[in-house]
Amino acid sequence: MPRAEPTEPSSPAIRRLVRHIGRARRHALLALAAVVVANAMALLGPLVARWIVDRAPQPGTQLLLPITLFVAIGLLRAAAGYLRRYESNALGIKVQYDLRNEIFAAIHRLDARRRAELQGGEVLSRCTTDLAMIQGLLYFVPVVVGNVLLVSGALVVMFVLSPPLTCVMLLIGPALILILLRTRHTIVPATRDAQRQSATLVGIAEENVLGASVVRSFGQESRELGRFEVNARLLFRLRMRVARLASRTTAAMLIVPALGQIAILGLGGLLAMNGRLSLGTFLAFSAYLGEFVAPLRTIGGGVTMVQQARAALQRLFEIIDAEPEVREKPDGLSLGPARGLVELDDVTFGYTPGRPVIHGLSLRVEPGETLALIGAPGSGKTTIAMLMARLYDPDQGSVRIDGHDVRDLTLSSIRENLGLGTEHPFLFRASVRDNIAFGSPEAPWEHVERAADDAHVEEFARELPDGYDTVIGERGVTLSGGQRQRVALARTLLRDPRILVLDDAVNATDPVTEERILARLRRRASGRTVVLVARRPSTLRLADRIAVIDDGRIADVGTSEELSRRCPLYRSLLAGWDVEHHDPPPSPESPAAEAEPAGEGPPVEGPRVGVAVATAPDPDPSGWRVLAPVRGMFAFAAALITADLAAGLALPMLVRSGVDQGIARGATDVLMVVTGIALATAVANSVLNCLGARAVARAGENLLYALRLKIFAHLHRLGMDYFGRERSGRILTRLTTDIDSISSFAQTGAVNMFSSGLLFVGVLVALLVLNPLLATVALGALPVLLLTGTLFRRHSVPAYARMRELAGTVNADIQEHLDGVQVTQTLGQEERVTRKFRQANHTHAAARLRAFWIIAVYFGLVEAVAQLSTAAALGVGALQVADGRLTAGALIAFYLYLGLFFSPVQQLSQSFETQQQAAVAWRQIATLLRTPAGTPAGLSTTPVTRLRGEIEVRDLRFRYPGGDQDALGALDVLLPAGRTVVVVGPTGAGKSTLFRLLARFYEPTHGRILVDGVDLREYDPGDYRRRLGVVPQEPFLFRGSIRDNIAYGRPDAREEEVEAAVRAVGAGLLLRHPGGLARPVGERGTALSAGERQLVALARAQLVDPDILLLDEATASLDPATEAAYLRATRLLSRARTSLVIAHRLTTAERADTILVLERGRIVESGPHETLLAAGGVYARMWEAARGRTPEGAPP
Repeated sequence: MPRAEPTEPSSPAIRRLVRHIGRARRHALLALAAVVVANAMALLGPLVARWIVDRAPQPGTQLLLPITLFVAIGLLRAAAGYLRRYESNALGIKVQYDLRNEIFAAIHRLDARRRAELQGGEVLSRCTTDLAMIQGLLYFVPVVVGNVLLVSGALVVMFVLSPPLTCVMLLIGPALILILLRTRHTIVPATRDAQRQSATLVGIAEENVLGASVVRSFGQESRELGRFEVNARLLFRLRMRVARLASRTTAAMLIVPALGQIAILGLGGLLAMNGRLSLGTFLAFSAYLGEFVAPLRTIGGGVTMVQQARAALQRLFEIIDAEPEVREKPDGLSLGPARGLVELDDVTFGYTPGRPVIHGLSLRVEPGETLALIGAPGSGKTTIAMLMARLYDPDQGSVRIDGHDVRDLTLSSIRENLGLGTEHPFLFRASVRDNIAFGSPEAPWEHVERAADDAHVEEFARELPDGYDTVIGERGVTLSGGQRQRVALARTLLRDPRILVLDDAVNATDPVTEERILARLRRRASGRTVVLVARRPSTLRLADRIAVIDDGRIADVGTSEELSRRCPLYRSLLAGWDVEHHDPPPSPESPAAEAEPAGEGPPVEGPRVGVAVATAPDPDPSGWRVLAPVRGMFAFAAALITADLAAGLALPMLVRSGVDQGIARGATDVLMVVTGIALATAVANSVLNCLGARAVARAGENLLYALRLKIFAHLHRLGMDYFGRERSGRILTRLTTDIDSISSFAQTGAVNMFSSGLLFVGVLVALLVLNPLLATVALGALPVLLLTGTLFRRHSVPAYARMRELAGTVNADIQEHLDGVQVTQTLGQEERVTRKFRQANHTHAAARLRAFWIIAVYFGLVEAVAQLSTAAALGVGALQVADGRLTAGALIAFYLYLGLFFSPVQQLSQSFETQQQAAVAWRQIATLLRTPAGTPAGLSTTPVTRLRGEIEVRDLRFRYPGGDQDALGALDVLLPAGRTVVVVGPTGAGKSTLFRLLARFYEPTHGRILVDGVDLREYDPGDYRRRLGVVPQEPFLFRGSIRDNIAYGRPDAREEEVEAAVRAVGAGLLLRHPGGLARPVGERGTALSAGERQLVALARAQLVDPDILLLDEATASLDPATEAAYLRATRLLSRARTSLVIAHRLTTAERADTILVLERGRIVESGPHETLLAAGGVYARMWEAARGRTPEGAPP
């Protein structure tokens, strides 16, 4: 986690939140004002009801005035309730909007070192789960503050009515406070542990989404599912620990006020029998107790929520407060148009403190000079490029441009003058045109076209479905590696920088295209300073001088001729001499597996849903089937909730019995018996509430555990085209925001709906038993409520769907820009992308506000109807008391029941919010689960043990989903077992597509691929892939050590086997590095150089001892010496296996058994190297271009 500046003790997280509330003070003040008005009306309501009850028995009493006053108070309370709901939600949305913007801006403020400490899944978790917790807290802030005022006012009024009873009530407050204070030391730490584990789980999911091809290549779907399940199980236990602790608190919070109510029944009854308390005052006191207890519970819940939100706030502010090491000085100098002098003076730098990768390096690049950097993987070439671009600051020494230390210059002026092109460029999910113009959005089209032409984008862009307006997938996955590099190079060239730093930026292009691009770069380089990180001899021809880097030091600098004469290392790098001839030091032991989070171990049971049940495919998922494993648990929870509600419903009846049978008749013994029964009922209610809460949590967490596994397992069944067309942030939203919504409904909303429904029916029965006439009056409100409910659903459902869709967009934006932040920074577009994100965030906030406005209107109407109905029933009941047809006790009980009668109606309405969010979330999850598997299970049940490796392609055609033309057309070829076949051709010819089909990432559109005479579709995909060794064009590494990543396909491999695989691919430098194979690779391998990542991927493929080796540009990031060492090793290893290599470096093809030349998805030439050279066709022209001679007919 990025280091943050320490927060002052006087300004903790909650105070920081208060400052954010201050920015939305209008919403906060209006919400508070509404709460004050609503609570003032709540104080007046029982006094008016007391007036009515006390005057009802008096003949000839006029009740019009108090009834009218009661109605006015009710309507004003309903209006204030509407305003409170709307403004409270507006407050939460505004603060959430601000915090999300601050997080987004903070991400773009962090330098590369700080970003490397972030996990993408953790950031997304904080932007979803943690922000949702803050939103929930802020919704209750005005309520809690208002309830404090209500409790204070109620105590004053209660003291005026009866000081003795008020003294009893005053005992409730300290008891509740003591209960709440304990939560700081129990619930908060438990919640923090659960939030951390949730972020870990999201991080695992993110790795599996971004590294989906690696997981499939090595058939590790089951292993990844096991890793996810272990962490999901731990999350289950941690969340159950929170639920257990919360259930205790809730039960204690429930019984304390109940004891107060029982005390009022007993003591108040005695006072009434002695004539010191009227029945109206007794009713008012009972009503105030309700008004007193509910706010206390709300305050208690708010305090618990504050404790939980504090952990969320701390996690959010860790990102917002994180300070980059690369900072701009307040008085930074603007460079202006640079001359182009670049100097590194005695620079020492390390990504990890105490482990430098650059040692006292000094280098000078003159204005207008082209300097090439060459060295073995991990020697420090890319690090030098990063230091020049000021993505990092040196630990010692200085980097200067035109004589100015870059730390004294403004970042914007550095980035205006320096353009950085990288080996593995990041492209955004936007059109080709927008990606090229990303760093220069105002550039006229002719400038964009010129840059695209210089980078040779034109030749493939015009063939895309919509030309330059074709939207490419996230990270550019719908383009080939070479096409991505060309778009990124055009993006850099469009800015026309005075200093151009290219880190092997065209290594994925074919030789002809590379030669054409380099010819354009020669013209572009005129008058500019160019620094090239080179791994191909062809790139070196651009250089005026070459610097040879060895282990972070300058070994020599000179022209190619000079270095060839005097620098053995330079000669070895070009000639391919194996520089790794000495024995490496012994590798340290592999680090221990990650331990469970520190702290109190969760002493709770694990999930009861079986893994096999949870992960079983479900082509037509329904909510009922998903609930199947947990229906019994929910039924048990429902039984406990029913018993709990029955106990709660008994209290008003007991009050009636106490009034009519005890107080009215002066029967003290009856009153004491009723009080004792009420006490037993309250204890039972508390116990049942605790057990019910745990049962609901257990059922809900089992459901969420099963859903997480079901989603994760299905993701591994999907084809790679799904990950190409869907943004990773949207996919992860299914496992974050959508799961959170279902969690909220399963554990809160569904319980509220169920209990509210039961309570509604129970109260209705009680009302009918008490007085059918009054019950009929009360039920007159139901048709109005049904009508408003229908209108509410009609408008709220589309509003919620829109809100959820925009939430997915915002999450996807966060994820994409977190991945592409380096591009944004190097092109100086932080302000623009932040402004664009604010617009998307604002649209999302506006949609949420509209949805909550609909809710506020509906709730206000429900409350108004409830108040009118209560007034009508109270008036009719008072008349019946005056006529002697209704006892005072029955009227009091009826009034208490009326509060319970309309409460479930409002709770059902409130639960509708969570139900709608859960319904939309489930629809999105169900859509994902209905997505057909990309590679169906094999038709044969025969396990794949070993393969001979004969590959036959028959009339193979393939078109990408959604494409309008074939990527491969009518391929027919036989590749004998044990041969090495190299596939070459221009960028976009279909080479990587053939690779993906052989790896069975996709199914052929037409034709067949046979391995050992068996159609690939007959094999089980996992069994087949485990016999492959796959190295993709851009290797993906998982968090962990180098050893963990090499052993990914064989996690049980012994240490000596891992080291043997490393040596077999010529990667001995990985063993010699400090830390050896135990060295952490960072998120996605960011702690390693591109060449080192490629070596790890090669060793990973070698370790599984594959029958078929698939290498897609597998040596593109290696210098010639390391590549030569690897090629010599693989030539020996390939004798026993079939190897298919996609190559742009034709030295790879020279010794192949067969070379296939692809153009526009078709094989145009095939045969051995010498035969194809003699033919003088496409391959011969590519060979000439690779050797540095411009082929005939090739435009410069």
